[in-house]
This record gives sequence, structure tokens and C-alpha cells, in this order.
Amino acid sequence: MADAYARISGHLGVMFSSTGPGAANTVPGLVEAQFAGSPVLHITGQTATKFIDRDMGTVHDVPGQTAMLAAVCKSAFRIRSAQEALGVLTRAATLALTPPPWDR
Repeated sequence: MADAYARISGHLGVMFSSTGPGAANTVPGLVEAQFAGSPVLHITGQTATKFIDRDMGTVHDVPGQTAMLAAVCKSAFRIRSAQEALGVLTRAATLALTPPPWDR
């Protein structure tokens, strides 16, 4: 739906998902958006801070989740504190709105 919204409106499409299987379920749509050059921002949850980058599979956190998402998007970011959230989201949205590499 975020891809369709971006294509029709010309604006940023945004999708939210849970971590783990929820994030994995967004991959086909993210791939389609990437190939179409649609500006899409995906926001997903993450495991508890004390488990970040430990690939322990806690709370449905898929080991390598950030790498999985980075493989089908321009980039993937991880927010590590509330203080950096606005900056990271701004950077991610700005990047999503840039033309795909093959259109530059």
C-alpha cells in the first residue's frame, strides 16, 4: 500500500511493521518499490536495547534483520536512543525521496 500511495501521489509512502516475521513480510513490497523507484519509508520495531546486535532472536528479532532490510532498500538505519530518533528518521526520509541510483 505504501508503494501504491507513493506511485499515485508522488509523495513518501510509509509502512510500519512489527519486528521479525512482520519485517520479513515487508520484503516483497520493498523490493517492488525499489525496482519502481517509489519513495517508501519502512519503520519497524526492534528487540529490547540490551539485546540489540546480539542476534539472539528475542521477541521475534530475526538475526541479521537490519542486513536483510538493507539488502532490499537504499539503506537501513537502527535507532539506538530516543535522542537520535528524529535525526535518523529525517535522514531516512530524505534518502527515500532521492531518485534511485539508476535515475541519477
